[in-house]
Amino acid sequence: MKKKILLVDDEPDILEFFRKMCADVGYEIATAQNGLDALLMMLTNDYDVMMTNIKMPKINGLELLQMAKEIKSDLKVIVCTGCHDLQDEAIKYGAYAYFKKPIIIDTIKDCLQGLNSTEK
Repeated sequence: MKKKILLVDDEPDILEFFRKMCADVGYEIATAQNGLDALLMMLTNDYDVMMTNIKMPKINGLELLQMAKEIKSDLKVIVCTGCHDLQDEAIKYGAYAYFKKPIIIDTIKDCLQGLNSTEK
């Protein structure tokens, strides 16, 4: 069974880039363009992984990370952001990984493949 990933970013081009990358790795993919939509989706769907930006409208990525971990404590959250000074805070709130934009594609793909190959 494919693992499910929720991709969250307010920039459609970046969302599409990550969607293609996750499809290549073999995930079942859902997308949201802001933290509030992502949170609502989490209430009705069971995701294994979430990849989120930090600076977004409605609910930012750090708030989303905190709320998502309350809904599903074992959710693996990957943060991909241009904010270079929030890594410690993201890790404190339970982020599995933190990548600074511009990202190195192979590094994030390796992370996604590793999470996809672990047992559910």
